[in-house]
Amino acid sequence: MIKEVLLRQKREMETLLAKPYVTRARSGYADRFAKDEVVKVVTGPRRAGKSIFSLHFLSGLHPAYVNFDDESLVKLKDYDEIIKELHACYGAAKHLLFDEIQNLPGWELFVNRLQRQGYNITLTGSNSRLLSGELATSLTGRHVPIEILPFSFVEFLAAESFNWNESDLSAPEVKGRLLNLMEHHLVNGGFPEVAVKKLEPRGYLDTLMDSLILKDIVKRYSIRLPGKIYDLQIYLLNNFASECSFRKLAARLSRLTNRDPVLSH
Repeated sequence: MIKEVLLRQKREMETLLAKPYVTRARSGYADRFAKDEVVKVVTGPRRAGKSIFSLHFLSGLHPAYVNFDDESLVKLKDYDEIIKELHACYGAAKHLLFDEIQNLPGWELFVNRLQRQGYNITLTGSNSRLLSGELATSLTGRHVPIEILPFSFVEFLAAESFNWNESDLSAPEVKGRLLNLMEHHLVNGGFPEVAVKKLEPRGYLDTLMDSLILKDIVKRYSIRLPGKIYDLQIYLLNNFASECSFRKLAARLSRLTNRDPVLSH
């Protein structure tokens, strides 16, 4: 059963690698550590493209790939079964890519043991579960965080196959097209599924924001007043260009009458 899951994931990986890819700004930085024994930890917001980035930056090393966003894998008691079946699927692989590693109970001890055994490991996961301060205590060996964010404007232009140089700006049609793309990026953002797959941005981004607030903040930190987090979110989004203090935020939120709860939130 485990082998079937890993073989299916291997086919999914090959399908993803065959699709068009926008080279990310962090590729050069990540390439410096690809063959290093240090554990690579690819973090970033949900749906920012962490998995695709990791697959491409390791593609030349032919990593054995496991996506732990699968109930049959996270229910395993003996994690050596995963390693056994990985070798059955990939041969003598020494480079491992573990996707959504935070779903695996006790993943820290598992990764530390594999690193001691000589495996070259790359992890991806949610920012809320792989914070750099916590990684320092979770991973006993060296690790390097690689943060992947939604597309920058330069990456967004690459996704739109818009190639230009400074001399092209003398042409009004080029300048107009560039301004149109800039407005699109400013309004809709740079999440890859909006930029590449052309998903309807409003509903997609609303759902993504709700998921981020609920899963990465409210559930993780056991917030007792989740409604206040949503109020805080709306206020900060509507005043992103304004300076604010904890005292000002506390004044905006009823029932949080002093600075300390706001600071914690």
